[in-house]
Amino acid sequence: MATINIELINDKELYNELLQLPEELLEQLSEEVFDKYGGDISKDALSNLSSSIKDKTGNLRKSIGYDVYKNKAGVIVGARNKNGYKGYHANLIEFGTKNRYYKSKTGKIHETGSIKQKLFLRTAFESNKPSLNDIEKVISDVLKNL
Repeated sequence: MATINIELINDKELYNELLQLPEELLEQLSEEVFDKYGGDISKDALSNLSSSIKDKTGNLRKSIGYDVYKNKAGVIVGARNKNGYKGYHANLIEFGTKNRYYKSKTGKIHETGSIKQKLFLRTAFESNKPSLNDIEKVISDVLKNL
């Protein structure tokens, strides 16, 4: 049975402590800890997206998800735009845009308008953000079961 004492002050310190763990243990922790929180945040982001944004093609909705880093301590949550996913425009919806213009072949300038920001990802993250205590509890539970 492994015993590891981790006292944490902030997220950066947690990350640095986790990177000191053996690779197999880090992989198991990544799967259990980050998989859990990544899934919760993704589900909430999808719910926010569905209720507040028209997604004509469904590409943005299909791209929302999470990937657990292999051999690292972390998870990335949001709109994916690789491996067949097409969530390229998530940042435009999340942050909004100023008025946009384009120039036609004839030289005439056309206004296409702006996009108002809709915080579907940040809202999901803030409402599901695990505390350091939550993460420490899951880590200690995993370590007890080794």
